[in-house]
Amino acid sequence: MALALAPLLFISAQGFGYDGNDLQKWSRSFEAMQKGADPDWKSSMFVGYVAGVTDTIHGIVVCPQGNPTHLQNAAIVSKYISQNPEKWTEDGAVIVATALQLAYPPCKKN
Repeated sequence: MALALAPLLFISAQGFGYDGNDLQKWSRSFEAMQKGADPDWKSSMFVGYVAGVTDTIHGIVVCPQGNPTHLQNAAIVSKYISQNPEKWTEDGAVIVATALQLAYPPCKKN
């Protein structure tokens, strides 16, 4: 599993530099939006970031049954972030991938 995430870690660390602290701030806005608040740039950034990582690892690292929406994936990641504050200093892409790996079955090897 670690080998599958190695390219993701390299790309993420080189390109964007967002970590769990960023995701945690954005997820607060996402959670407020889920409760009826108007979307803002932070909630949109959170959903977009999660969607980008999800699209990168879908079918390679995780293979969810059905077709979960970007909002469902964002809710999964938001829950993981709120329950694991010790992970906030880790790379954002790794946090998203870990949350989704815990939620969805791995892809079957052919």
